[in-house]
Amino acid sequence: MVRLAIMKPLAPLSLAAMLLAGADASAQAQDRGSAYSAGLNIARKRGYAHPGCFAGVFARHARPHPDGRRNHWVASAGRAYQGELWSQCGISR
Repeated sequence: MVRLAIMKPLAPLSLAAMLLAGADASAQAQDRGSAYSAGLNIARKRGYAHPGCFAGVFARHARPHPDGRRNHWVASAGRAYQGELWSQCGISR
């Protein structure tokens, strides 16, 4: 009986934690959409043949720019990023 009384107050806390985690995932999904849009704009400006492919790879590797401006994304030119661009999109940078 004592054990049940202790666990009952924890249920609302665990529910709140799950809801916050879901809200965070939703915000990240929206951010990824913004990164995808930024990738499309970059690909179109550079004249890539398959802008959607570039945008998808860019969105997976992009992070918000440290300057804090909204919709300003950067993807570091590491091996994973460059390799994915080449293998999936045929883009060599």
